[in-house]
Amino acid sequence: RSLAEFLFNSDKSLIRVQAWTGLLFATFLVLHLANTVAASLGQDAYDRFQMTMRWYYQFPLVEIVAVVGSAHLHVLAGLMRILRRRKTLKIEGRRESPSLRVRFHRYTGWFLMLVVSGHMAATRVPGLMGHPADFSFLNFSLTYMAYAMYPYYVALVLSGLYHGLHGTAVALRVVGERAEAVEVET
Repeated sequence: RSLAEFLFNSDKSLIRVQAWTGLLFATFLVLHLANTVAASLGQDAYDRFQMTMRWYYQFPLVEIVAVVGSAHLHVLAGLMRILRRRKTLKIEGRRESPSLRVRFHRYTGWFLMLVVSGHMAATRVPGLMGHPADFSFLNFSLTYMAYAMYPYYVALVLSGLYHGLHGTAVALRVVGERAEAVEVET
């Protein structure tokens, strides 16, 4: 059996993949959201925090595995779960009515899935070309594209915060249980 078959062969496997990749990505997300809070303290605080933590999240192995790899595997597992859930519901001829908490988790996941690749590219590609992101990137976007960027950043921060906190709570339950005992609403 291949690794892909092992990881993606059942919904329980997909739940575990999402749990582990979500926890791994959360190591970066916590730092990224803390840096966003530092922006409210001004340019110096933002840039100093970013320079201090850059050693971790831009270390090639961490960046490739914990940031890019975990995010993409998390999305892939999520999309596979969505397709399986829809197929099962259609076959069984029933409708799903998840709780508001779960619906909000899913909505924030959809939003993040739609914007995170562009966000990563906008903040990371310049750094790969010798211009690492700093407060000037944030300042430029908020100065010259305020009507679009303020709502975008608010939605991005709130979605990341909710999806990350709710997902971490679910993921910690999942990784603490045996694979066959996993029954979580996500």
